[in-house]
Amino acid sequence: MKFFTHVSMADSDAAFADYARHWKTVRHFLPDAVTAFERAHTLDRAHLRRALPGSHDGTLALEFDGWDATFSQRAALVLRFAGVAVYAPQATAIAADDEVGYWEWDWTGEALELRVLFASAAQLRVVATRFEYDVNPAK
Repeated sequence: MKFFTHVSMADSDAAFADYARHWKTVRHFLPDAVTAFERAHTLDRAHLRRALPGSHDGTLALEFDGWDATFSQRAALVLRFAGVAVYAPQATAIAADDEVGYWEWDWTGEALELRVLFASAAQLRVVATRFEYDVNPAK
């Protein structure tokens, strides 16, 4: 994590302000699907249900039980990445009941990057060239 760390959250207002400035500079480089996802949905309080790396094809699907952006409707979110160069879950296992605390999008100059910090302090990082997502209302 670059912006939302346990240290930075001691001054959460500053961390959110720093990330908001960062988001304004990188969002134009990210695929349109990333900004569409951010407008309509949130990973806040989401639970990672499954991570499905493709077999030798550079793809990854992350399945979350999440929310719409207003927390009015639970949703099954599937984040799909292609051209995956890095998929790095932290050595600490991410438990099914572990909630997402914070997430950050970034642009490396050649690829998008998603960094996720869970409430348990476990982290996940993905660097990929393409992104899309699917949403199904939670039952």
